[in-house]
Parts: sequence; C-alpha cells; structure tokens
Amino acid sequence: MNVAYWMEPADVKFDTNISKFNPPKSRENYLSLKTQIKNSVQTQPILMRGNLCGDGTHRNQVAKELGRKVLAIDVDKDMPDKEFILLCNQNTFTARNPSVTQLAIQAYKLVETYGYSDVEAIKN
Repeated sequence: MNVAYWMEPADVKFDTNISKFNPPKSRENYLSLKTQIKNSVQTQPILMRGNLCGDGTHRNQVAKELGRKVLAIDVDKDMPDKEFILLCNQNTFTARNPSVTQLAIQAYKLVETYGYSDVEAIKN
C-alpha cells in the first residue's frame, strides 16, 4: 500500500482527462466538505498518478481556502485511464445520491471517453 503524504495545494496539477469526469459538488455539499475538513482533517486523500491528480478537485480547493496542505497518495503511474477513472470515482455517486439521469450520463461518458462496453459502464 502506498503511503499518504501532505502537499501544497498550489503544487497539485490535474489530469483533466480524468478529473473532468466528475460533476461539480453542489454548494451545499462543498460547504459540508469544507466544514468537515476545517473541524477535523481531510480523511480521503487525493489520488496522484505520476505528477497529475485525477481525483480531489474539491478537497484541493478546500485546502487552499483553509491555508492547509492537501493529503495525497500515489497510485501506479502506469495504471490505464480505464482503471484510474473508476478508482478516482468509486465514492462519488454513493455519496451524492444521483438521479437516474446523472447515472446514465456518467455511464455514457465511460463508454464514449474511456472505452467501456455498455455492460461495464452500467456495472460501474
């Protein structure tokens, strides 16, 4: 298992091919995340592949706003996009209670952008 580490939010560069997959949090969800991190600590690290982050735009922004470092962890730099996108988004929809339409849009993106079959996209 990789060891988590702290880094300056200004130093985080995003892999836009991966990070754009996630829809933005609602203002309410963003403020909830900010309050949670402000009152305790960031519990879920951002995911770094090579020198680029695929997951963590909101956590990184909160860290900037609070003047804190952001918790990060490295994944295999050779991990294919198809695997990385799922790893980066494994908690996204379970935490946000998406509509059927939002789930369909995300499944469509998995097929069109990341090469998933229809069946794989629906499962994931």
